[in-house]
Amino acid sequence: MDSTAFALLIVALAVGSVCKYRRINPALPLIAAGLIFDYFIPDVITELPDPEFILTLVLAPLVFAAALASSAVDLRRIRRSVLLLAVVLVVITTVIVGVVASATLAALTLASACALGAILAPTDAVAAASVASKIGLPSRVQLVIEGESLANDGTALTILRVATVAAVTGSVTVLDSSKILVLAVVGGIAVGALGGWLISLLIRLAREPIVGNAILLLTPFVVYEFSEEIGGSGLLSVVITGVWIAHTTSVKGNYRMRLQADSIWGLITFILECFAFVLVGAEFFDTYNRVQEPGWGALIGLAVAVTLLITAIRFLFMGGWFLLGPKLSPDKFTDRRATGKEFIAIALLGVRGPISVLAAFSIPVMTDSGEGFPGRDLILCVTFAVVIVSLLFSFLGAPIIRRLKLTSRTDRDSLHAARLASARAALRRFDELVAQADADGEPLDPSLVEVMRAQTARRVSALKAGAGNPKHSATEYLLTREQIRQSMLEAEREELARLRSDKQLSGEVFK
Repeated sequence: MDSTAFALLIVALAVGSVCKYRRINPALPLIAAGLIFDYFIPDVITELPDPEFILTLVLAPLVFAAALASSAVDLRRIRRSVLLLAVVLVVITTVIVGVVASATLAALTLASACALGAILAPTDAVAAASVASKIGLPSRVQLVIEGESLANDGTALTILRVATVAAVTGSVTVLDSSKILVLAVVGGIAVGALGGWLISLLIRLAREPIVGNAILLLTPFVVYEFSEEIGGSGLLSVVITGVWIAHTTSVKGNYRMRLQADSIWGLITFILECFAFVLVGAEFFDTYNRVQEPGWGALIGLAVAVTLLITAIRFLFMGGWFLLGPKLSPDKFTDRRATGKEFIAIALLGVRGPISVLAAFSIPVMTDSGEGFPGRDLILCVTFAVVIVSLLFSFLGAPIIRRLKLTSRTDRDSLHAARLASARAALRRFDELVAQADADGEPLDPSLVEVMRAQTARRVSALKAGAGNPKHSATEYLLTREQIRQSMLEAEREELARLRSDKQLSGEVFK
């Protein structure tokens, strides 16, 4: 990496950090930073990233990180919604965009146009969550959006692989494409399940958190390469492996390893997403200059038209689902079906993001005949423009979602019930430990037993008093107690730091 490219990465991380601190979606500021950087220092990136580099070292860890943050239990609960949004809607979007693009853009063949459709089909959970967090949507809606985003990455990128193979070879029949797709899906699922089981076993055997996380760091690359070698979809395998590991480690894993993993993969996701968005800005003008047509006005119109097309497809699909198909799963606590307002919110939160950008960069440069991939630069240019327009549309959709006045009261009740249940479980386990110690003839210190039982009992009492009463101060009590505890720990750290500065404590003892 040369000095200017390294400087661009530093700018990206700086802008992303400021946005994260201010709790705003960093996508548009990062794109703007890339545009400004490219204006003052043209040709920041002398050549586009290698497609294999993007697939193996960027996309694979990015989708793996998203899978690690998922919940297999929640995905199973909304499997019907995920199947419809992440498979059926992705296929419909890919086909319609592909047919329309091939008919209207002369530079694109049907295969390369379908590649464009597959690139623009997956949604971005990060951008949607940024909007949702400011509005306060019910967790069920957020869960569907996140589950859709995770699953449709695997679906869309698998279809993209088939489309690129067809475009690269130039002579693939429908039957051949079907065989490639079936092998990619079956092989991807098989390798993903095998990888998830094997890596979960290795992590359980690795008692040290640092060893377990070292295994995790290598996992997406190993799983991706192995799946690709046998003809499976590497990215689909990575998603399945990540979900499997997330489920098994949440039940049987080392909690210290999970805490480290959350920090490590959170940082990796942050860096890769900053890289993707700033790359859009830095490469936008250069990519446009390589495209002979359309002009700026036509490009903006094309981006708006494509964004409206994929938005219309999503709204029509959601409308048909609401009127004719199965409703979202009923809420466990209220047995309430999803409302039309929730369907509208889900339709409005179909934002495109870094996965689409990186998928566009992953398209091969050359075909088997030695010619350039048909319309590659146009696909990149349209993808960049559509992502920008989609992000702008998401800000326009936020006030509409806010006016829907979706309530999250059930979520508060569920959280309260979960806290009360976990506190009661902790108290029962404590009583069992005390009884076991007494039975073994090694009773615990009475003062320790009294203090710990009193603390847990107070927590249970506070939560019981607040049950069904959102105005009660039980949650405030717990938050205040946690704040006081954090302040006390901070005072301890400050005192230890003072002792080290006064040379009354060695650095090793301080650690």
